[in-house]
Amino acid sequence: MKNKYVVLSIAVLLLGLAVAGGTYAWLTLALNVTNANYNVGSHCFSINYNINNQDGSQEITGTLFPGSGPIKGLSGRVGFKVSDSCDLLASGTLKLHINSGTSTRFGTVGEAHCENPNTFETLHEYTTSSECAGHGNWTSTSTVLKYAVYDNATATGTPIGAGFITTSDIGTDKVIAENIDITKTQAYYYVFIWLDGYLTDNTYTELPFSGYISANAIQKVSE
Repeated sequence: MKNKYVVLSIAVLLLGLAVAGGTYAWLTLALNVTNANYNVGSHCFSINYNINNQDGSQEITGTLFPGSGPIKGLSGRVGFKVSDSCDLLASGTLKLHINSGTSTRFGTVGEAHCENPNTFETLHEYTTSSECAGHGNWTSTSTVLKYAVYDNATATGTPIGAGFITTSDIGTDKVIAENIDITKTQAYYYVFIWLDGYLTDNTYTELPFSGYISANAIQKVSE
């Protein structure tokens, strides 16, 4: 009997929205961002996944080499857009799923170092906490595997999301950027997964990475 009331309540809610002219659009996708173009849309939103691996893989899968910043890592692109026929406020979220079985070595905490607080890149020219002061944050908590989300393909400027990946993140969906404003203008966001070469040694060279990016878009209520 309780289930009947639940179904009836949902039906009444949906009817009320229709009568009032209310609109609510929601879309969530979990595709790869690594061979070809996938364009998926709903009535009000479209999410475009751009894939550039030639093997047709449905995941972000590749070999990571130590680098100095995001541009040296693996990357993918996701586009958001509100349909021209819809007038609403919307926001998007990007999540990174790291497949189970990925090496736990990626979760190794690096030695204390000076770090850019916005990009999580190592400022290797400052080798002590006193030298680091005024230039970045002296930290001993960052791991060797990092991520960054930019609104450009060259990883320049300030990222809209950045951080590092821990062992506990493996097998989960980690939010890497959220509250992304979505408008009627197509906007692309570039996700970089990279291995910090200043915190690793040659034993990390050519370690494989496997995961995927998912995105969702949801209507916001105007204030």
